[in-house]
Amino acid sequence: MKTLMMIRRMKEVLTWVWIAVIGTAICLNVCAQTPQDWKGLEKQLNFYMANDLGRNGYYDQKPIAELMGEMADVIGPECVFAAGDVHHFEGVRSVNDPLWMTNYELIYSHPELMIDWFPILGNHEYRGNTQAVLDYTNVSRRWSMPGRYYTKVFEKKGTAIRFVMIDTAPLIDKYRNESETYPDACKQDMDQQLAWIDSVLTVAKEDWVVVIGHHPIYAETSKETVNAAICRSVWILSSVNIRWISMHADTFITSSTFVCRAVILITW
Repeated sequence: MKTLMMIRRMKEVLTWVWIAVIGTAICLNVCAQTPQDWKGLEKQLNFYMANDLGRNGYYDQKPIAELMGEMADVIGPECVFAAGDVHHFEGVRSVNDPLWMTNYELIYSHPELMIDWFPILGNHEYRGNTQAVLDYTNVSRRWSMPGRYYTKVFEKKGTAIRFVMIDTAPLIDKYRNESETYPDACKQDMDQQLAWIDSVLTVAKEDWVVVIGHHPIYAETSKETVNAAICRSVWILSSVNIRWISMHADTFITSSTFVCRAVILITW
């Protein structure tokens, strides 16, 4: 019952979160992206969140990575939350897979991006070796993934924020049922994760609680039903009491261009 109530609460905030995201994106598309503009966005706590990263530098991945670095030089984010699908299309085979270099290390090479990255798994990671994504924590200094789901707390000047990172692919029937394509999804204990989410949200005392997942649990939509995805710009969410953020590319709707690359700057 507690889990169902928790999911209902998530559903209630989904609508206005999407309104906030889309409205802010429209605003940014007509605003200049200059260091002076970026400085005005800086708050006491700043975070990047990015998803659907890995295309070996193509499809605007490298220019956006450079923009992230330049903007980080001005704003100084605490970390980067990598919200799944870092590697398209078949995930990685091991911690030594060349994709770690061509999709990640050599792309996000700006000095200001040598900060902590806190990832979660997307459906494309589930096409490969998901344990290797966790184990890369022992290879890269900046890649920090203590589990398939976990929580991090940041505090500065009296403001505390808890980020709850969850593993959404095993919560969706599509991925659990297609065991040949997503072999690890059906092996995960869905009830255990939901109980963990419930327990964390129940006792959380921070000023803000942000749940980050690759898919929206209640609104998982197929790509056939969505017009297009985002994004060529950096999105800003400022001073919004967010409890759920989903970063699956096919959940975003814009007018024309499909680019699997979304970056958000979250500020408090």
